[in-house]
Amino acid sequence: STTYRSFDDVDYGLGPGTTIPSRRARVDVFITRIGVGTRPTLVLLHPWATNMQVWKGVSESLSENHDLVLIDLPGHGKSGKPPGHYPPRRLALATLDVLDTLGTTRAFVMGKSLGGATASELALTAPDKVAGLILISAPGGSPIPEPLAKGIRSTMTPGNVATGSNEVMRFIWW
Repeated sequence: STTYRSFDDVDYGLGPGTTIPSRRARVDVFITRIGVGTRPTLVLLHPWATNMQVWKGVSESLSENHDLVLIDLPGHGKSGKPPGHYPPRRLALATLDVLDTLGTTRAFVMGKSLGGATASELALTAPDKVAGLILISAPGGSPIPEPLAKGIRSTMTPGNVATGSNEVMRFIWW
């Protein structure tokens, strides 16, 4: 078993990362970029109590058509952990500072659970920055229509989710 002195010692296996200071949220935000070019940018926001590593199984597939920005939300992973609460508004402001620092004018944003709530708040806060949202189990949303829910249930098997099956991701995208 490996012993870590701090979370910063953990290798996510996603490539090098960097820390960006967020003036609005008053916290340092750890990010990793996969692909930096002319393709559309896709920002990935993880669920509560996890970190960007949850996207490892699908990041390679997603990076085939998008430049990725993976973010450790404040209070999680390698990002700063100032005292206080981390409401979606604060997390959205930190994400907005990341986009501004990177010079990203518009991005697609995919978030799961807390990441989905953060993505929604980002779209409300800076609609000009958000080209589209992909929300997975995001709190505060409306019920999913039954035909869509049936399709999700049929493709979201434990094996597909664990392996990041392209069929699952294609279904989520379309």
